[in-house]
Amino acid sequence: MASTRARWRALALLAVGLAGCGGSRAGAAPDAAPTTDDAGVPAADAGDPNQPPAGFLDPTSPSYLALSFKGLINSQDTVTDDPSNLITGIGHLLGQLPARTFELTDSDGMLAYSYTYPADYPNENVRGKTYLVVDGSRAAADATATRGTMTGVSVYFDRDAAQALDGASHRLGKVGAQVYDFAYVVRKDSAVLRRTCYVGLADAGAAGFLDHAANQTFAPGENLILWANVPLVTDQQTLIDHLGARCTRYQGAPCECALDDTSFDCAEWDVEAAKDGSDLSCSPPADFLSPPASGDYATFKFKGLIEPASNPSPLAGYVEATVSVGGRAATASMFGYAIEYGAGTADDVLQVSFYDQQQGSGGTIVLRELSFIVTPAALVQAQSTGTNPVVSDASTAAFGLASTLTAYPSGGSYVYRVCPSAVFRPGETAGSFYDCPAANTTFAAGEHLEIEGNLALATNVTADDVGVPLEADGCYCSTDTAVVACATLPSP
Repeated sequence: MASTRARWRALALLAVGLAGCGGSRAGAAPDAAPTTDDAGVPAADAGDPNQPPAGFLDPTSPSYLALSFKGLINSQDTVTDDPSNLITGIGHLLGQLPARTFELTDSDGMLAYSYTYPADYPNENVRGKTYLVVDGSRAAADATATRGTMTGVSVYFDRDAAQALDGASHRLGKVGAQVYDFAYVVRKDSAVLRRTCYVGLADAGAAGFLDHAANQTFAPGENLILWANVPLVTDQQTLIDHLGARCTRYQGAPCECALDDTSFDCAEWDVEAAKDGSDLSCSPPADFLSPPASGDYATFKFKGLIEPASNPSPLAGYVEATVSVGGRAATASMFGYAIEYGAGTADDVLQVSFYDQQQGSGGTIVLRELSFIVTPAALVQAQSTGTNPVVSDASTAAFGLASTLTAYPSGGSYVYRVCPSAVFRPGETAGSFYDCPAANTTFAAGEHLEIEGNLALATNVTADDVGVPLEADGCYCSTDTAVVACATLPSP
């Protein structure tokens, strides 16, 4: 449950832009200053100067938010780039909308963060300004790591207004807020669909109260102690008018939808959400992955993001792979990755790897692996000439290797026995691959890859194919850092 919760939490933070559609990223504050005014703000606070007066959170509108929160302010970089390290706070939020009531508490992981608009931001009213945001959300009971919905709330204010308060004043007369319904779908190829529909924005009269006794600049790492009473506008047409034409519509509500980093019209949401991510965006011949009538072979299909070799946790893509050697076919379709190695050098290659993992005896792990290696330059050339499929010959910069790897627990790590079983060498064994290059420029890390392959394999694997000496049984053994004698490992 914890990992699922962290997953949908991160998805929400990567989707929501505050009070504005069209391109805002995680932590973004509103495209315009909050619409509330300073009416009703007293000249001085009554009673305990570090506590709001009695009745401060009493509702003043049929639809409203009542928030109390205490927590450390997260940095903008943590929210956008490292959500696993977010620091949550404690508090309580009660929300009332025309058709529902919702409540967020400590267990929902409410958090505070800051966001500064870049100097070249299109809306000149907020360029360079920093906002402080309190964010909370709760997923529906049936939400999973790959599909679900949630209700989210963000309350925010200009940091300059907080810094301007002195010992006699704790009131914020301009407070913005939004209530949104969020939906996400993670496809089999790890592409992420996100839909954010706005159902409430701060109305006039919203106010906040800060205990700023321990604050210096309201910077990341400092405490934020906030109470906020926010009447809400929930009329759909008013929301549409305020959020602007950049919002599209889903079931009449103003929404923004995206597939990864690309926005699309929310009218297409149901169509896109029904796709599972396993189909390529182009159309290889129907029989392209049909195995040969005889001989050893491998067929594969990959759809996903190309990751840099420096990423310790690459994103898995959608994979299908079958390896048949000696008449015995096995799949390697549990998970797989596309990794670019040697970017910017003469050794730049793209490795697409497919795996099937099984638990062996005594704590061992057995992996069946198929690796297909091709140079990005070869894919770029095929794209420029309109060559598809690429039928491999001796000049094709590609290679393939099928192996079985057994990992043995050893001192908190593993030692490995790797037994290559078959190899694809262009010019010696037949093979072809078909890719969908329309969205690619360089086939480098950060781009998506869609590719299928059908390779004839040979079983005469050599040390040159593997890059390390092979022992008499055709295998080699290693730790995480060095080749070792297989005699030092347990018997297979």
